[in-house]
Amino acid sequence: MNGFVAQLGARQSVGFTRDVRACPLTHPVPYPGDDEHEGVKLLGLLEELGVGAQGTHLELPLTPEDVADAVSALGCCICRSGRPLVGIHPGAKAPARRWPPERYAAVADMLQTSLGAEIVLLWGPGEEPLTRVLRDAMVGEALISTRAMSVGGLAATISELDLLLCNDSGPAHVAEALGVRSVVLFGPGNLRRWGPLDRERHRVLYRRVPCSLCGYTTCPIDHRCLDGITVEEVVDAAREQLRHAARR
Repeated sequence: MNGFVAQLGARQSVGFTRDVRACPLTHPVPYPGDDEHEGVKLLGLLEELGVGAQGTHLELPLTPEDVADAVSALGCCICRSGRPLVGIHPGAKAPARRWPPERYAAVADMLQTSLGAEIVLLWGPGEEPLTRVLRDAMVGEALISTRAMSVGGLAATISELDLLLCNDSGPAHVAEALGVRSVVLFGPGNLRRWGPLDRERHRVLYRRVPCSLCGYTTCPIDHRCLDGITVEEVVDAAREQLRHAARR
């Protein structure tokens, strides 16, 4: 990739490399390794060009079209009733990153029973069957989107939540960009590299096991990293986050 960038002929080019002497870019930067957060690493490239970072917080502005897409997919507007509004997104591109939908259902029922929470189920392309499994396993009621939303529509929905429960997936980053509290369940991914930077507003549940950071999209053994996270742990984390959300 560095060779391709160099051939574009830009006056200045910057990128990471493991061999500075052999790199064709005008500003080669030694690769800092996989344990530094991806966002921090990329900001470091800008600093190499003299562009100062203005913090590490994410931003995601919403448009009227985003809100309209959310309303269309949900079939209604999300109206605050004074009860905690909790969104659950059970999907992830890699099956190895998905916590069992039946456990999400148990969490949803416990939050409804103990806190009177309203539950909104969200899903992306190809994730409707997984989300239906969650819905069918619930005892209580839930609002579920009738179709996959655009990224903007998903963001508009998440922006109205008190809390998002999700796996290591795109919606976790959306919640961070919107400042919406979340509980993120991490499995085989690199938490240091891809986890949320704000660990107070965004609670991460992670079970380190001997095969952590395996990189598999489908677990070849017993999915111990995610299966080791219990329903009770998620409920406790959700309650704690909702207590903080109520003070905002």
